[in-house]
Amino acid sequence: MKGMWEKFLKRIGGYSGTIAPLTGQTSKYPHLHPSQSAILSIKINDENCFVAFGALHPQVAKVFEFPDPVFVFESDLSIFSAFSGRTPKYERLPQGPAAYRDVSFILSEDVAYGSIQTAILNAGKPLVENIALFDRYAGKNIPAGQISLAFRLTYRKSEGTLSDLEVENVHQKICHALKDELSATVREV
Repeated sequence: MKGMWEKFLKRIGGYSGTIAPLTGQTSKYPHLHPSQSAILSIKINDENCFVAFGALHPQVAKVFEFPDPVFVFESDLSIFSAFSGRTPKYERLPQGPAAYRDVSFILSEDVAYGSIQTAILNAGKPLVENIALFDRYAGKNIPAGQISLAFRLTYRKSEGTLSDLEVENVHQKICHALKDELSATVREV
């Protein structure tokens, strides 16, 4: 969902926002999962606007008997009126092809997705173009209290073609950053 909001802000005229984990604000948003939700703060016309989004709290989902995880967002819809009539900003198309790498990390189930994404983006600057979570696993061969998260990382230069060595160097930098910052280990498949 974080990527969806970032793309939305770009498309409506280049607004930027700050996305942070929901940590510490769970009493204000008790219906959201505390470690799988975030707050988007956008400054519009000198006013701070907020969008809370993420996974529905498991206890709430259980009450409504949802069979699968449910993702929601909450916002004052009046903030969207500020976007009407804005001309979207042009973004130059990339010149070179993308490179893709899949990687699985084993880490504590208490680590917020936003923390993982931030660590990947910071370590992968400026080559990480997209992060897609495609698998979450807990169970056999994964220690109790931990989960395996698998990501597809998209790398691209704004101009030119990436070499395999450039991609591998940044990919390793990301793996080391998650190990150092979040105590993650790379899951060998």
